[in-house]
Amino acid sequence: LSASVCTAADHWTSVQNAGVIRVGTSSDYIPFVYTEGTELDGLDIALVKEMANRLGLGIQVVDIAFDGLIDAAIIGQIDLIACAYAITEGRSEKLDFTNAYYQAGGIFLCRENNKVTEDVIRDAKIGVQKGSSFEQWIASNLLMSGKMSQANVYTYSKVNEIVNALKKGDVDVILIDEDVYRSQYKADTTLAEVNNQPVNEKYGFAAVKGSTLIPQLNTVMREVFLDGTAQKIANKYF
Repeated sequence: LSASVCTAADHWTSVQNAGVIRVGTSSDYIPFVYTEGTELDGLDIALVKEMANRLGLGIQVVDIAFDGLIDAAIIGQIDLIACAYAITEGRSEKLDFTNAYYQAGGIFLCRENNKVTEDVIRDAKIGVQKGSSFEQWIASNLLMSGKMSQANVYTYSKVNEIVNALKKGDVDVILIDEDVYRSQYKADTTLAEVNNQPVNEKYGFAAVKGSTLIPQLNTVMREVFLDGTAQKIANKYF
């Protein structure tokens, strides 16, 4: 424990000495993170790269399974999580977040030929990404309230696996990031939106609890937003 505290307290110094921020991500979140040729690209990567540059640093991107990102940060495998990562109470118990850089929402989808209404979601099989804030939302808003049985919740590692499960009929409805849907799947006429209340959340970059890197990032993040650079970056991806 004392070693972890020391690492967190010296995090900024350690990153400076290394000259790079090791960025952990999961690469199936168009337009936030995705593979472009042989490189990882997306809004999150571009923003972190800009902030790192202003701090006189480079970045080293590490592609990790989504549900392994927290552990990777805690054990020091990565310095920062950047993956359309929602700021939640549960995650904030283990990680420190930067200020929010994006406000997003989740969307429920079903098959066009098997439309599901909000009223029957409780009886439907639902697919969601393992370890995501949407899985937490389902637990808090559907499972704990008794609106849905745990047996009807199916978890997957990647977004494309969730969508494929829906299209094959393994699940009746899925919950994914709305911007990911609009960027990657909206043109798919086999999918349909479920008319229901939106799932709102804010995205931030995250590091190990007590990290001295976070205040440094918050300082340059304010600059990136105030001078209009963040909007220019966003325009490229949206």
